[in-house]
Amino acid sequence: MEYLKLIILSLIQGITEPLPISSSGHMVLFEELFSVNLPGLYFETLVNFGSLFAIVIFYYKDIFVLVTKSTKYLVSRKEGFDEFKYLMLVVIATIPAGIIGFLFSDFIEVYLKNIMTVSVFLILTGLMLISIEKVEVKRKDCVSFFDSILIGISQIIALIPGVSRSGATTVTGLSRGLKIEEALKFSFMMYIPISLLSGIYGIYNLNESVGFSFIYVICFLVALMTTYHSIKWLIKVVKNSKLYYFATYCFIVGFSVLTYLVIK
Repeated sequence: MEYLKLIILSLIQGITEPLPISSSGHMVLFEELFSVNLPGLYFETLVNFGSLFAIVIFYYKDIFVLVTKSTKYLVSRKEGFDEFKYLMLVVIATIPAGIIGFLFSDFIEVYLKNIMTVSVFLILTGLMLISIEKVEVKRKDCVSFFDSILIGISQIIALIPGVSRSGATTVTGLSRGLKIEEALKFSFMMYIPISLLSGIYGIYNLNESVGFSFIYVICFLVALMTTYHSIKWLIKVVKNSKLYYFATYCFIVGFSVLTYLVIK
């Protein structure tokens, strides 16, 4: 039974991480509403790395071009400036949430990681997703310096359980005029360094003695595969301008949890 719980948690992480429905919020709901205790920092770090690997695999061609051309630019200064600039914008957008997350992680864990917070902010996430479909701006392909700053700030808000990271950053990108494909790509590119740093920080803070178990390999692979297919499905859905699907889901879950809290 414990192994089954671990696999279910891995599925939740993998499915919800790319989608604009808050993976952290769903983990909190699953833990508190269904009396499942998360098995510790080791497990959380492992499944997060599974999602990270999936995103790297999905965008490996873009990442390869960005890294190789940026390196050429640094060496020769003759080509690759656009790729180097893009890479720097990703780093800049990552900094705000990285700093705030590092400074206030304990506060978030103690005061915000609860089902009341999750339910309220899931509803707000739904409102955010609906509102962006009403905004009409001229679309562009390139991320500007100011775009990266605003998208980075939006990722700070997504530190609150119930606020979707991909939702907040993508919506901000869309509000700045980015095409949906570019907004999603930039959002996932931002996830790579922030997730990598979080994983390293999690490993550094491990204070539990954990022996190797094959179930952890399974959980890693489950998170990886479900995240990969979840990204593919997300891109297919949003290309048809159907963010309201996710908004409806957030409303249903958010109001259902609030109702549960009132009547229990």
